[in-house]
Amino acid sequence: DIGGDIRVRLGGQKPDIVATLSAKLLNAADFGQNDKSTTSAPAKSEPAKEGEQKRVLPADPLPLEVLSALNVKADIAIAKLMAAGMVVEGVDLSAVIKGGKADIALRKAALSGGAISANVGLDGRAGKAGLAADFKVKKLALGKLLKEMKVTDILDADVNASGKVSGKGTSVRAIMAGLDGNIEAVSQNGTIANEYIELMAADLLKKMATDSKVTKMNCFVATFAIKKGIATNTALLFDTTNMVVTGEGTIDLRDEKLDMQVKPEPKDASLLSLAIPINIGGTFAEPSFAPSAAAVAMGVASLAATVINPAALLIPLMSGGSDDKNPCVSALTSGGKPKPKAKTGATSGSSAPAAKKDGSIGGFFKKIIGD
Repeated sequence: DIGGDIRVRLGGQKPDIVATLSAKLLNAADFGQNDKSTTSAPAKSEPAKEGEQKRVLPADPLPLEVLSALNVKADIAIAKLMAAGMVVEGVDLSAVIKGGKADIALRKAALSGGAISANVGLDGRAGKAGLAADFKVKKLALGKLLKEMKVTDILDADVNASGKVSGKGTSVRAIMAGLDGNIEAVSQNGTIANEYIELMAADLLKKMATDSKVTKMNCFVATFAIKKGIATNTALLFDTTNMVVTGEGTIDLRDEKLDMQVKPEPKDASLLSLAIPINIGGTFAEPSFAPSAAAVAMGVASLAATVINPAALLIPLMSGGSDDKNPCVSALTSGGKPKPKAKTGATSGSSAPAAKKDGSIGGFFKKIIGD
């Protein structure tokens, strides 16, 4: 189904290729990829030697040497691309390979109803090998995509996401170990299956249970700042009808280790004693989830009085009128800088000012509203 024009010049030091190609349908399975095995089998970790940790990120060298073997300038249009259980439509991209470097621009494409675009740069030169990429995703139907890929059907939500990352190395593992950049995702007005909520707050869910099998998700926000392979969570907020879940921690891309904590916060204060933070640890290959030992030992109600209450971080995002809307949605739809509520006798010991710190939920929303 591929058509177009290809010109190859062999008179120089390297083959020089100029191409304009198009296809109505391109299926990765036609090029040796087994779609069925890709979508049904989970990612496998690399077998560990005795005494060593299992690894997920591959250390196999990338074929970057090909970038120095030829020059290419190509424009490619694909009406429908099928790969790894995904269907991408309206693909419009260009690729330039010259001097050992490749620049690929995905000008536009549609995935699960969402618009995606990206720029990827690969450097294959000795001593400079690495990757730099940025991407934008708008209104991606994440639940639909995960269902099509046969990953899960517990989510129904549209997601906006963006990111800009770069790293040096000749393998995926090496590049991730030195990665720098940032990634952020925002979603609102979706639903999530209660079986997933149970992983974060089983006791809370039982007290707040309804006949529905799903929980309404007012909004979800996640941002990570990545420096030298350490992804630090700068904002994590999951807001539902009955509770707010916040989180913090790091993801170590160098050693593939997790160190995160999520904190369910009921909107009904009488249920506070059931809100036990969950620690997420272990590795990419063998993650672990366990209730916070400190919270259980102190009693959650006592702990809440001694640490920054996640609800305090939301104060700058609340609407200034008498009709207080959901904090996430208010901040995203207000079209400007959210106004904090009038102070109500807060003392110098109040935790509210913590929201002004760099990396706070408030700082994040100010950033995306400004953009």
